[in-house]
Amino acid sequence: METKYLFFKRVLLSVLVVSVVVLIIQWRSIRLVYYQSQPLKPGDKSCAFETNDVNNKFVRIGKQITVLLFFNPNCVLCEESVPVWKDVSKYCSDKNIGFYGIALSTKEDVYNFLKRHKLNIRVIVEKGEKIFREYHILSAPVFVVINNGKIIYYETEYDEHENIIKFIRDNL
Repeated sequence: METKYLFFKRVLLSVLVVSVVVLIIQWRSIRLVYYQSQPLKPGDKSCAFETNDVNNKFVRIGKQITVLLFFNPNCVLCEESVPVWKDVSKYCSDKNIGFYGIALSTKEDVYNFLKRHKLNIRVIVEKGEKIFREYHILSAPVFVVINNGKIIYYETEYDEHENIIKFIRDNL
């Protein structure tokens, strides 16, 4: 009788230990998903990266003043906000500020999108999905402005995209 008791006690203890380990693993996963679902905000550290744009020109994003536009060529809101992108692109070009699109798509879709809208911006596709994740981008279009390795502007609201032009004019 005593050996059965010890056996059940060990089994119960083993089940308890395994359950705790599973809970810890699930908690870490939940925390990671929660963290990644929280948008970044001004003052947060920006993510530096090196890659090539759709024309195979080298791009290094890090400490310099840069405007990033996260978009998807198949996104209706992205299509509608193209006039704002053109204004931002022109202003950045005049002020020698880096302006890059980060696309969650294929090179072919990006080429067609740029051609259809007569956009002359450098677009990164190669690591687009990874960069979207690193910047916690859950929808598009999104503007992010970085300077000295920090985010200084983060706009996710489509209706507020015209604020980017005012921000750039007033602060850069």
